[in-house]
Amino acid sequence: MMTHNTVLLLVLAALLSSARLAGQPRQADSGTSKLPPDRVTEYQALLSTVEDKAGLEAIRALHQQLDDDNDGTIEPSETGDFIKADLQYDGDGRREKLFHGKDTEITVQDLWLTWVKGDVHNWTVEQTVDWLQNNVDLPQYSEIFSREGVNGSQLARAASDPSFLSKVLGITSSIHRSKISLKAMDVVLFGPPKEPSHWLKDVILTSLLLALLTALFWAYRTKKHSEAHLSKMIKDMESLAKAEKALQDMQDKLVVQEQVIKKVKVEKVNLIKGEGG
Repeated sequence: MMTHNTVLLLVLAALLSSARLAGQPRQADSGTSKLPPDRVTEYQALLSTVEDKAGLEAIRALHQQLDDDNDGTIEPSETGDFIKADLQYDGDGRREKLFHGKDTEITVQDLWLTWVKGDVHNWTVEQTVDWLQNNVDLPQYSEIFSREGVNGSQLARAASDPSFLSKVLGITSSIHRSKISLKAMDVVLFGPPKEPSHWLKDVILTSLLLALLTALFWAYRTKKHSEAHLSKMIKDMESLAKAEKALQDMQDKLVVQEQVIKKVKVEKVNLIKGEGG
């Protein structure tokens, strides 16, 4: 019978083992022996036509990590469990929708075809290094990634093959390997990371656009008001000019009339003088 101390040692060993495994991505079983025969045949046919066999094997390994029931397909429930348990995201449904779309069962072939057509697969070395610096937050490995020519197509291996990070790239820190692997899984399966400040940029751009439209509307209203005011001033000036001309004409007529009256008065006085003489 086990003593009390033996039981305590076993419990402690189990806790230590669990602690070592915490935060580590699940490793897929090697081979395709557990898959249904038709899925094995499908995979072998795909493997014979693909040049990047290491990349395809990495995608198959990722597929197997999500395929909990080993039926050769990934269902939405398995995707949700993987996101919460392995990637440690609460899950807002965005990744499941991106991954599945309208397809509720994803085979290895489906996953491979989606991967090679995706943006991340076609990342250059520079884009991959930028992802490493800004999204993984491990800029100290930038030189290694650049020297080894790690581009987007190799992130599938970084996500599923521990030896790629430890032996090929020489990353000795298990914590850093784990972080790169989890981040690589995220972009390989669910596409490029969404910029955290994207919503803020949208708000700023929208605010600037509204401010510009408001300024343009104010300028338009001001212009129309100025044009109306100027038009009124021109009409008032024209009316004033006509009034001035009419006043001048009246003054001229008064002068002429005064001259006639004065002339009549002179002639009348002269006439009276002539009659008296």
